[in-house]
Amino acid sequence: MDRVQLMVRLLCLAVLILVAANDIATAQNSPTFIGGSMMISSQSSPKFGNVGPSYPSSGVGGTGVGATGEIGRFLAAPISISFEFSVPNRFESVKEVNYFGSYRTDNRHRDVILSGVVGFSINNSGKTHLAFVGGPSFVREDTFQRTAFRLGPSFPYTGDFGPFGPETRLTRWTMGIASGVGVGVDVSRHVSIVPNLRMYWISRAALGGSASGRLGLSSFVFRPGVGVRAAF
Repeated sequence: MDRVQLMVRLLCLAVLILVAANDIATAQNSPTFIGGSMMISSQSSPKFGNVGPSYPSSGVGGTGVGATGEIGRFLAAPISISFEFSVPNRFESVKEVNYFGSYRTDNRHRDVILSGVVGFSINNSGKTHLAFVGGPSFVREDTFQRTAFRLGPSFPYTGDFGPFGPETRLTRWTMGIASGVGVGVDVSRHVSIVPNLRMYWISRAALGGSASGRLGLSSFVFRPGVGVRAAF
């Protein structure tokens, strides 16, 4: 089974779970909720270590801003199930290699993350609710790349770099795990302000000859945010 077939089957399973959750929640007169938030996405630039001079000293990393959305149901206090999506702006990371040739690669990268999570909340009797969530994720790695070569002799590495060439796009679907915490503060019967933090572990390509592997992306992505949730 290839990765596309696996993702299709998992998405179908997620739909079935949400339908079942809807039936349970409806029977218990529990509310549906929908929300959105502004967030910051941050991931480090891991050091490559001793993998050879044909690699830059570190991987692609940076920080961007973006938005998240959610839709779900409370099954029964204190458990909920929801679908989340998280879409940041691209961050820019320029890497330099000095080997037989000397060049710079400009990377504009983002990870679009789709997650199905189960939540467990506490302090449901008050106006402030602390919730912990976790579940599987689908991740679309998406990178625009362009390369500029150093002008002059390849060694010693002197001289300026020329202009960046045409932009190419590198994409890859992979799996991940979402976890996090949120604090819902009720401002009315149906509306809450929700500061939250999501932490993602992502299965990255192995460091090696593949284009995705040469990016050296961190396996960990952190996304704090503040949003609004409506229950009805």
